[in-house]
Amino acid sequence: MEYHPVPEIIGEVESLLQESADQPDHVTVSGCGEPTLYSRLGDLISAIKDLTQKKEPGLKPAGKRQMESLAAMLGPRCEII
Repeated sequence: MEYHPVPEIIGEVESLLQESADQPDHVTVSGCGEPTLYSRLGDLISAIKDLTQKKEPGLKPAGKRQMESLAAMLGPRCEII
């Protein structure tokens, strides 16, 4: 039995994203009980990723931008792997 259908949850996430001026840095999935037992957790995570990933060409994930900034500050001996 699916207590909360994925489309219902995604609809709520979409509403929150539209109301917010900024994209979230991360999304936490929680609820009453153990969220990893939710039979559609994989579908839910995929749908949330699709909603929150930047679609604009040329943008890099925030983590890579931060690593590049750190490498620039540390100088030529720093290499991003």
